Amino acid sequence: MDAGLYRKEADAMLQTWWKSYFERPGLRVFWLVPAGFTDKTLPLKVEPPPGRIARILVGRAEILTPSFERALLAQKKNPEVFVTKNDRFLEAYAERVRQLSGK
Repeated sequence: MDAGLYRKEADAMLQTWWKSYFERPGLRVFWLVPAGFTDKTLPLKVEPPPGRIARILVGRAEILTPSFERALLAQKKNPEVFVTKNDRFLEAYAERVRQLSGK
């Protein structure tokens, strides 16, 4: 809300992520991307121009903790226990397992 969203907008943004970010195992870091970067990367032109535009881009990084990596290695022997086939980071996790396994 401090970045310019109304309470309902901010809540709706969080709710869209709830299951995929907050109810999944792992550690994530979130940050608000500076408005100048957002405007440069994703230019927006609206005609007629509104009185106010609030565009909030949120960055996210997945942090692989040692316990998370151990769980990934354990899953190698028992698929579908920890990460599902449709997880968007499945390929990255598989690469990390290869690195940790020395393969």
